[in-house]
Amino acid sequence: MSRMLQLLEQFRNTKKGTSSITDFCLNLKNLADAMAACDPKIDETELVMQILCQLPPFYHSIVDVITNTKPFPSFLEAKNMLLLHESRNESIKPHPDTPLTSSAALYSSTQSAPFGKLKNKSNKAQPGLLGAPPAHSFGVGTPQPPPTMFSTPQFDQSTQQSMLVPLPPQTSFSGYASQYGQTQFTDLSSVFQASSVPVPQDNNFYMDSGATRHMTFNQGTMHSLTPCNSNFIQVGNGAVIPARYIGQCSFPFSSWPLQLKNVLLFDKIIKNLIFVRRFTVDNSVSVEFDPFGFTVKDFQTGRPLQRCDSDHHDLYPVIPSSPPSALASANVAISFDTWHRRLGHPGAAVFQFLMSCKFISCSGKTSSVCHACQLGKHCRLPFSVSSTKTSRVFELIHSDLWTSPVTSLSGFKYYVLFLDDFYHFLWVFPLRAKSEVFSTFKTLKRIYIFFNVIMAVNLIINPSWILSKLMALKSVFPVLTLPPQNGKVERTIRTINNTLRTSLIQASLPPTLWVEALLSSVHTFNLLPSTTIQYKTPFEVLFGFFPTYTHLRVFGCLCYPNTSPTSPHKLAPRSSACVYLGPSTDQRGYRWLNLITQKVIISRHVTFDETHFPFPDFQPCSSSEDYDMFDIDESLPSLSPMVDNSSPAPDVDPSASVSSSQPPPAEPSGTSSSPSVPSAGLSQPPSAPATTSGHPMTTRSHTGSLKPKQIFNLSVTTDISPIPRSTAQAMCDPHWRAAMDAEMAAILSNYTWDLVPKPSDANIVGNRWLFRHKFDSNGRLEHYKARLVAQGFSQQPGLDFDDTSTKIHICHADDHSIIIPVVKPATIRTVLSISISRNWPIHQLDVKNAFLHGDLTETVYMRQPPGYVNSSFPDHVCCLRKALYVLKQAPRAWYHSFAFYLSSLGFLSSKTNTSLFTYHRGSDTIYLLLYVDDIILTASSPTLISMVISQLSYEFPMSDLGSLSFFLGIAASRSKSGLFLSQSAFAQEILARADMVSCNPCSTPADTKTKLDVDGEPVFYPTLYRSLAGALQYLTFTRPDIAYAVQQVCLFMLDPRLPHLNALKRILRYLKGTLSHGLHITPSAVDRLVAYSDADCAGCPNTRRSTSGFCVYLGDNLVSWSSKRQHVVSRLSAEAEYWGIANVVAEAAWLRNLLLELSCPLSRATVVFCDNVSAMYLASNPVQHQRTKRVAIGHVRVLHVPSAYQYADIFTKGLPSSLFLDFRDSLNIRVPPDQTTGVC
Repeated sequence: MSRMLQLLEQFRNTKKGTSSITDFCLNLKNLADAMAACDPKIDETELVMQILCQLPPFYHSIVDVITNTKPFPSFLEAKNMLLLHESRNESIKPHPDTPLTSSAALYSSTQSAPFGKLKNKSNKAQPGLLGAPPAHSFGVGTPQPPPTMFSTPQFDQSTQQSMLVPLPPQTSFSGYASQYGQTQFTDLSSVFQASSVPVPQDNNFYMDSGATRHMTFNQGTMHSLTPCNSNFIQVGNGAVIPARYIGQCSFPFSSWPLQLKNVLLFDKIIKNLIFVRRFTVDNSVSVEFDPFGFTVKDFQTGRPLQRCDSDHHDLYPVIPSSPPSALASANVAISFDTWHRRLGHPGAAVFQFLMSCKFISCSGKTSSVCHACQLGKHCRLPFSVSSTKTSRVFELIHSDLWTSPVTSLSGFKYYVLFLDDFYHFLWVFPLRAKSEVFSTFKTLKRIYIFFNVIMAVNLIINPSWILSKLMALKSVFPVLTLPPQNGKVERTIRTINNTLRTSLIQASLPPTLWVEALLSSVHTFNLLPSTTIQYKTPFEVLFGFFPTYTHLRVFGCLCYPNTSPTSPHKLAPRSSACVYLGPSTDQRGYRWLNLITQKVIISRHVTFDETHFPFPDFQPCSSSEDYDMFDIDESLPSLSPMVDNSSPAPDVDPSASVSSSQPPPAEPSGTSSSPSVPSAGLSQPPSAPATTSGHPMTTRSHTGSLKPKQIFNLSVTTDISPIPRSTAQAMCDPHWRAAMDAEMAAILSNYTWDLVPKPSDANIVGNRWLFRHKFDSNGRLEHYKARLVAQGFSQQPGLDFDDTSTKIHICHADDHSIIIPVVKPATIRTVLSISISRNWPIHQLDVKNAFLHGDLTETVYMRQPPGYVNSSFPDHVCCLRKALYVLKQAPRAWYHSFAFYLSSLGFLSSKTNTSLFTYHRGSDTIYLLLYVDDIILTASSPTLISMVISQLSYEFPMSDLGSLSFFLGIAASRSKSGLFLSQSAFAQEILARADMVSCNPCSTPADTKTKLDVDGEPVFYPTLYRSLAGALQYLTFTRPDIAYAVQQVCLFMLDPRLPHLNALKRILRYLKGTLSHGLHITPSAVDRLVAYSDADCAGCPNTRRSTSGFCVYLGDNLVSWSSKRQHVVSRLSAEAEYWGIANVVAEAAWLRNLLLELSCPLSRATVVFCDNVSAMYLASNPVQHQRTKRVAIGHVRVLHVPSAYQYADIFTKGLPSSLFLDFRDSLNIRVPPDQTTGVC
């Protein structure tokens, strides 16, 4: 320790004295090394600082250079700089006449030279001057002094003088360069610039009319500094001083925003100079000098802005002066509000910064509120920490609904979570639709009946009536668009989503498996300590004991489940490589994904490899997009999923007991045989040996009649490829890929678009692929259909489409939607009745890609279809030439093209229904019905049909589907008794959609006693109710017997209630018992129309409006019917019946005009039967001419019919079963005939 103290004392007290720099540095270096051996170690920076501190004043200039060097120099670098300084001072001697040894830039001398001596013989100012003579005035436009020495000007060494410092006559930079070389010359120059004399620096700015840049040494007055490497000045003694920074500063002591721009910052100057010309140009001012100072004035108005009086004899410093009265009256301070508006309403922090930098000055800040700022920049107020405290479990539950950007493989799009405020326990439920939140609340209610408060978010569905049904719960809802009011659950969602996202990334799993990662994340969330409950786990607090972690495994890791119970044979593998998807939520087992069979199974017997993640190594297809091909158990996370608790189930054919590479087993024999020896050339395994039983009992194994092995857990038991949920999934399936290729081939062959560069100002319409299975009349798969459709919702009116009206009476769904005219159902039934009565052939056609044949008149740009992006032009867009499905103008364009071509063939468009086209030439008659791209064609002879098909196929690609068999989802079968129309397959689909395939049938679709009203409990799933009601509406195309019942349930689609749902279920039960029924069209005369009209007076309990119903027969065939609530309230039953007669008369008049265009004019009046005598007389009264126009001209006759034969009663009320069945037969609703030819 004593040695250490001795060395440290020598190190601190060693002086340079008369020793050289080399000896002095070496001495301190040796002491530092000796101290390093004793510890502590002296670092290199401390050594250099000690050397600099012990140098004499002779070295102060180089010390300043070393200390300001960035980065700080090492020992060797500092030593070399000191040696360079020492050698320079030894070799360069000052002139004997020079009183000072050296001078730096702008160091003033003690005596100034007389003004007259500052010019040469030609009376011109020398270039070394940095200022102007005192008492000389320069104004704007006045000739300025000669420029100063910037940018290293050339000097004449024989005449160079300095106004401020006399120069050494023998000092020459060229001599330095020749003496030391170029590198040493640069170092000497830097050292020479750093030399200084003890002259104090002046903080005032000085106006210099001869300067060419603003310059200062005070960094504190500047802002917006940037490093500067290319600017320097050379002063009178030849020294070159580089500028460190360039920035901005304000004009000193000014109440006006006068700026000094591009100010250079130097270290070794003692005066701050203002370049007068640049100052006047930048601020639009003028500067007037006088013997007593100078004045800054506004250049436009001449108003004085700043006055500075000078008490210096030679210079013009910027010193604030007391303004004279004229200046004081003009220089009025601007208010805070004015500056606030001038600067564009900045924030308070920005405003204070401008004031602190003296850029602006205000007369005082006001406390007024800026109205424009409140309207334009109002922001949310901070939220205070919640003070709600809970004292028991389930006292407060936080809930929120999260929407996933990706639909999971099991069809989930949302999840709702419930967080207990006291225990911090979390429950989560994946959902397929937001409407399922109600059933989730009910499940939570059954489990935890002690809820007092539920804090829920504002969902799309109304949460108030949901929670009002959950006992007497107190509901607290945050304000819409204010998530922080439900901040605890928002933070929990962030935590869960972060864990979910990390788990998927770690295992390289696709985002479509987010539900599995969600359940695993929530499971671990409840097992981890939480700071809100003193680092206890929610599981421990809720259940009273600490959880175990032995069952946890790494999500997405490799696992090997035991599959021996479902192995095809005893030599098959007993396990396979699978992906672990977390523990089961409701069973004791692990969920795992079999990459081969693509199934998710639950099993207990699993071995894990938690260091390997197998999914990235599995490449099911060549698509580069995310994998989307797995069949996930759709019951997730139901209480009882249909899974096996012990083993998986491979997706194999139950009848296949051996591998396809094996030959079939040998036939059993009565004698034993040895196994056959395979030949050496066989690559397949040998066949199994034939064995015989040793006992005489006949068994399945003895006879070879083996019972098929039952395979469980088959989520897909058909060979039909499911409808893909994404383009990536479709590209991996050969069926859907072929359908997409066919669609693209049709589009490209039709020259639908041109690839062009994307315009900068155009609206680019998106597109997507739609997929659908096409079935025949028996429900069998016919083909796979892929359709590329445009996203018409992204079109902009006036840019992508112009016209929303046409000359062909196209109906409109809204202001900017164009709907193609379609044929009315009554028109179809009328044409079919005429064709059957005349025994004409009926043909069916389908136009391939119908909308692609419509020419566009507007310019529409669309993105390239996904999966078919041109690799040579990936950034190009499609400029559409032809219409594409779902474009707003596509239906209009297609109809125009088709109607124009038919008109060229001689067809006429019907005025009663624009989708009906007729052709009449002598005895040749053709009827053509168009429903978008489906065509029904009937004619007086098969030859005409063949000709029309040939002409249409020449213009449009057609699919000749032969005789009418399946049209618009309606099966048509022809027999000797007529044509039978049935929608039994669609009815079965409706039952399956409602999960009522095995329901009990009933005899009638509507109750005879009760009437539906608006009262009742809301239904749990209104979306399903609306879907079923809409499907039943389409089913009435061939089922008029359910028209009244369907009309009643459709009245309450907006807000369905439980009584309405019960009525809908009754209709489904009725359909269950009459699935085979349909509409029968028989051959009959087509020369008369007969109608039945009825009305149920004040049938609606809420509105007291009546229900009108009618049915119209063409000959013996029912062609039109209606069940509809009247628009007005009738005061009498006769009035209600009269309105019903008026409706059926309007329909009869339309049918008469239709038959006239079909060349089937009626010679007799239409008979309308009514069971109300008053209404009959009212309609037939010849006095009331405005009511009897059709009656008067002989088109309609209104007759009375007894109620027992009023067939229209079935459209206005529920009937008893006996009467209902009788009327149903009268409507030609029957079972299919025994024998059908199937040919129309």
